[in-house]
Formats: sequence, C-alpha cells, structure tokens
Amino acid sequence: MSSRRPISAPRPYVARARPVIARPVVGVGPGIGAGLDGALGAIGGTLGCLLCLSAIGLLGLFACTIALAAYTSKI
Repeated sequence: MSSRRPISAPRPYVARARPVIARPVVGVGPGIGAGLDGALGAIGGTLGCLLCLSAIGLLGLFACTIALAAYTSKI
C-alpha cells in the first residue's frame, strides 16, 4: 500500500472584482486657501492662508486699539 495522496485536479480560477477604494479629492480644505489651492496650486493655497490670517490679525489689532482708546479716555 502506498501512503501517497492522489493528485487532484487544480481548482478553477475565479476572478474577483477589486474593491473600490475612494481616493481623497486633492485641493479641498477648510478656509479660503481651499479655493486658491485648486486654482493656483500650493503657492495660491499658502498665500490665501497667509492673507486670511493677516486679516484676522488686523481685526484683532483694531479691536485692541478701540479698547485702548476707551481705556485711556477714562484716565
């Protein structure tokens, strides 16, 4: 008696569909830099971000100036 197993026929190949992987959309992000990033590239996004931050800084400086003027007028 032989202890060898009999060779069976190979299984048929079944092609499976690849899963769909959603890729992130490039150039979409929060703030004004997102629109500029899509239109002008990385430099436009950076420039838009810096312009937005400088505008917020100017508003803060203006608010501090008003508060300082109100405080000094009381003295």
